[in-house]
This record gives sequence, C-alpha cells and structure tokens, in this order.
Amino acid sequence: MITETIIIRNHIGLHAHPSWMIAMEAEKYESDIQILYHGQSADAKRSISILALGVDAGESVELRVSGRDEKDAAEKLSYLLKHISNA
Repeated sequence: MITETIIIRNHIGLHAHPSWMIAMEAEKYESDIQILYHGQSADAKRSISILALGVDAGESVELRVSGRDEKDAAEKLSYLLKHISNA
C-alpha cells in the first residue's frame, strides 16, 4: 500500500470537473484507489464519491493506493491531485 498526503492547490477544490478528471484517470488502474478527507473515504474511480467529500482549496487529502499496479497509479494520481486545473 502506498499513501501520500497532498494539499489541493486548485482554487475551487475537488469539485465537478476536477473530480471527473481524477475518476477517469483512476479507472485506468486495477488497484484500489481511495481519497481520504476528514475521516471520510472516497473511491477515486467514482467522481460522485470524490465530490461528496467536499474538499476545498488549500485542504489536504490522503491518497491511498493498494494493488498490483499501485506504484504507477500512485505516481499518476498524486501528480494529478497536485496539478489539477479548473478546465
């Protein structure tokens, strides 16, 4: 299992479009990918699950990845969470 704490720098947080982008990337991997925030856990492969966390800009989340391709998945999702845009 790989875990990493990440600060969300996107000025709107993890709302509709950023959540969709994360879910689309997470779907590419076999690993279980979770985003944890204030005691809640979201399946990163489901944008509605990410949206339900209500993560605002400047907040930190924990990325937790476990599975056969966890290294690749963690690297890509970590990068995406750190650099996600509003577009």
